[in-house]
Amino acid sequence: MLLASIIFAISANIDTLILFIPYGLNNTKIPLLNKLLIAIISSIGTYISINFGQTLGKFLPKTYSNFIGGFILILLGISIIYQAIIKKETPVEKLSNLSLAKTMFLAITLSIHDISVGIAAGICEINALLTTIFHFISLIIIIYLGLFIGKNIKLKTPSKYFEILSGVLVILIGVLGIVG
Repeated sequence: MLLASIIFAISANIDTLILFIPYGLNNTKIPLLNKLLIAIISSIGTYISINFGQTLGKFLPKTYSNFIGGFILILLGISIIYQAIIKKETPVEKLSNLSLAKTMFLAITLSIHDISVGIAAGICEINALLTTIFHFISLIIIIYLGLFIGKNIKLKTPSKYFEILSGVLVILIGVLGIVG
């Protein structure tokens, strides 16, 4: 399940990459404390949701819990891909800095986004602590990567392709949950 933990962490944070590219495009200043706050709050949400999923999984027959969790993840992945395909690209808003209030809102939004995937991953018995550690580390890296891409590379690739990749990775976690 190490591979599933790593894939979960990357997949759960692809949306963060998409969110931080505009901050890089606008050369927005984001203090280290704000980046850490986002990573901590989002990781706590991930840990809680995975543990909740593991608790739910205990009430399900062992033979069905991995299948149910994996099936839910596959459905979520399909939903993510569908939403990415039908979503229209929006223009980048001008941002000068990331205030503490915006940071908290962003951190909570990212946590809420990961709840359903975390619960389903927990039902599949993914390791909550290991996954949370990978989630935290990859989130910090992805925040910096998003800022770097936005500032230096000026991507012309629509964000929907990153979202589709995220959906594919969630489906892969679901398949691993069913067969693993």
